[in-house]
Amino acid sequence: MPDILLEGCASRPLASCLKALGILRLVGEQQDAQVRGAWRNGCFVLSSSLDKETLCDFFLHVWQPTPLVSPWNGGSGFYPGDNTEGIDAITQSTDSRLAGYRAVITRIRDWPEFRMLASLPAGQARKQRDSVREECKNIFLQRCRAELPEACLPWLDAAFILREDKAVFAPLLGTGGNEGRLEYANNFMQHVNAAFAASDTQQGRGWLESALFAVPTPGLPKVAAGQLDPGSAGGCNQSAGFALEKAAPVNPWNFLLMLEGSLLFAGTLARRSPEDPAQVSFPFCVGRVAAGFASSSLRDNERGELWLPLWSRPASLREVRRLLGEGRATLGRRQACDGLDFTRAIASLGVERGIDSFERYSFLERRGQSYVALPSGNLSVRYQPGVALLEPVARWLEQRCLKKEEPATLTSARRRLASAVFACARTPDARHFQAVSRALARMDALPTLPALLRAPCPGLAADWIAACDDGGPEVRLAAALASPSGAGKLGPLRAQLAPVSPAAPFRWEKDSEQF
Repeated sequence: MPDILLEGCASRPLASCLKALGILRLVGEQQDAQVRGAWRNGCFVLSSSLDKETLCDFFLHVWQPTPLVSPWNGGSGFYPGDNTEGIDAITQSTDSRLAGYRAVITRIRDWPEFRMLASLPAGQARKQRDSVREECKNIFLQRCRAELPEACLPWLDAAFILREDKAVFAPLLGTGGNEGRLEYANNFMQHVNAAFAASDTQQGRGWLESALFAVPTPGLPKVAAGQLDPGSAGGCNQSAGFALEKAAPVNPWNFLLMLEGSLLFAGTLARRSPEDPAQVSFPFCVGRVAAGFASSSLRDNERGELWLPLWSRPASLREVRRLLGEGRATLGRRQACDGLDFTRAIASLGVERGIDSFERYSFLERRGQSYVALPSGNLSVRYQPGVALLEPVARWLEQRCLKKEEPATLTSARRRLASAVFACARTPDARHFQAVSRALARMDALPTLPALLRAPCPGLAADWIAACDDGGPEVRLAAALASPSGAGKLGPLRAQLAPVSPAAPFRWEKDSEQF
């Protein structure tokens, strides 16, 4: 099978990476079941029976869009006053490739709530729409799963998971398929209309070739790009140049293939026993840690992190589905919970074999109250046994502050220590272990720490001395000073530098005379 280098599908930004997965998914499901895909030098390589010309012909004349609909969202195209340009174009089209999409839209419009809104005068319908949406949102979420065709399930699984008490939304797709006023499914339908209308024109083929092969093309529409492509979001400092426009030129095919690729990230709902609450999991999604990139802050509003796997050996669509379906990142017997856990899992063989590296993305509030998928680094998968020494420090960092408002001194110390642990997990050499030791000592010596955290950091293993040893005299001198355990009230050296008990350094000593 010939290899096609998709230069338009890089591993950054997140939208481009999802676009590559969307191409693999669509070609594998609708054209060539034997298709393979891999990452090479930051770009996606497609191996299939198609060449460049027939790949373009497939998307222009054969591809059938997945029916993305989200009637639970305002602005979805189903409510009075919504932008209905895309949804009307699909329902009025006679193209056989959109037959399934038309059937889904017709079925939703036939729901009694929407029939009622359609029967009211325009002004009254607009007054009623908000109350209908708020009162029926959970009903619509359940009805979508119960009544819509199977072709809609990939979108529903990727957008939300229904628990007994509420719906949980995937951070990858905002809050149930919308991002503020940007409604993904409605915009998807508008881009479907634009792509289909231009499919037989030179401009339409130029858009597609630009999306696949990074061929420059003029005449791109200026529309909202969303959080997955921050560089196309518009606004000050969002891209090259000095433009202050609200929207940048966006290739319709980039948006279409990006959302088609996001459907591979289906969430799951599981429980360990009937008594335990159900736990929601989305592939390679973990909690955020404020470390590893320059603009990180513990006070950021965030929606977690996504770690996208990259692999260099060609993998089939079935293998990629299995990889994303499992989404494994473990530390010993437990799942990785945040970015710091994930970094250490990468270094301890706690991820699926065959992955070369991970692209890390943090979902942070950056454009006013809008979120962006901020690229936060690339981590190679290499076994680093020394990273296991960081376990007690990382666990200690997870402690919550006992006070409602965390003081700035603790916030600053916590961030320094988290950044040092993250850097050491990436490169566990003597220099980085020393940096962790210094940051740990500075945080451990905060006079107010006993009132803020339940317990001090537990003692570190003797192997830390070897890990910090760079051959210089400073490490040997520090080890000599710290090695005596002391007796009686004297205690170890740590009791002279931090408010811990001399007799039991694993407890605080609030009234220590030595500190």
